[in-house]
Amino acid sequence: MTLAALFRRAAVPATALLALAATTIQAAPRPKSYELEFFDPSAVDGIDAGQYSGISNRARLAEAYDEDFAPVGVIETGKGLEVFRITEPSEGYAWCRGINDRRTTVGSLQSWSEVRVSGWMRDGKGNVSTYEDSSGDVYLFRVNNKDVAVGEVDYSFDFFRPAIVDCHGFSVVDVLGVPSDHPAYFAAINDAGAIVGGTFDPDTWEHTCLLWTRCGVTEITHDGASMVAPRAINNNGQVAGFWIEEDLDPLIGERSHGFIRDRNGRFHTVDIEFPFEDEIDFGDGETFLLVDQTIKILDMNDEGEVVVEFTGWYLGHYEFGGETYDYVLPLWTNAVAVPAGCSGHGRHK
Repeated sequence: MTLAALFRRAAVPATALLALAATTIQAAPRPKSYELEFFDPSAVDGIDAGQYSGISNRARLAEAYDEDFAPVGVIETGKGLEVFRITEPSEGYAWCRGINDRRTTVGSLQSWSEVRVSGWMRDGKGNVSTYEDSSGDVYLFRVNNKDVAVGEVDYSFDFFRPAIVDCHGFSVVDVLGVPSDHPAYFAAINDAGAIVGGTFDPDTWEHTCLLWTRCGVTEITHDGASMVAPRAINNNGQVAGFWIEEDLDPLIGERSHGFIRDRNGRFHTVDIEFPFEDEIDFGDGETFLLVDQTIKILDMNDEGEVVVEFTGWYLGHYEFGGETYDYVLPLWTNAVAVPAGCSGHGRHK
């Protein structure tokens, strides 16, 4: 599955869970090492739901929806909130992914009149540029403070290539350490031009996490991981994302953990607990029980604040043909996790 597909999957269910998130914050104590902060749609007139999707040192980005459930972006800074729309609901759908200190934002756009997905960049003054590839779908994920954005172009489900937007425009690139016929992507870039991303073996579909710097290319691995998936790199050289255990869990399948890798190569697993409700009743008399939870880090700034996707795994039952069967219902929500002692620079500067 491409990085773009993973981003899209993560974005949709969480909006339906904001009411759940609002109640569960008060249901249990917060983790000792991190303080969880949630996007508050009630603070913005006309916004019905939303969640954080990106963070920088001076701003946060939320992917939100208006009262008609049309997508909008919301930028949070110390000066207040700014709502923007990349396209009208009648014309297409836009995903909001990355933000820098200059309030430049990036994402992708599906126009109803076009077959292909295009990437977009909106500068701090509100000017929007779009980027297209005649043979593939363009997805932009992150942008550094020099307004250089990275992502991928999907030519098919199993073939995609790294993409970059800089002062020379938009281009699909070949990179060190990756054959040109292998699927590959860029996930994030910092101000020094260091990029994290990955590649897949086209025969085995084995994933390799890669860090490109001026010194060359480095593989990022972790013992016991079937996949190390990068999602962010900050200006301290720290890489963040999630890793997946080698063995499948019999109940939830792939078990993911957040991680932060220091510039010196030390790899830290980051498992932040979200105060999900122990039980959920949707009003039809059926109760779902919380049996597990997992996390994925989606973005990180220089202060170590991270955007986290939390998944709560709930066990339910249904009857068919006189038999009772178990099934697992995953519920997603996002938050910014602020390390203890951090001033919350990603919003308050």
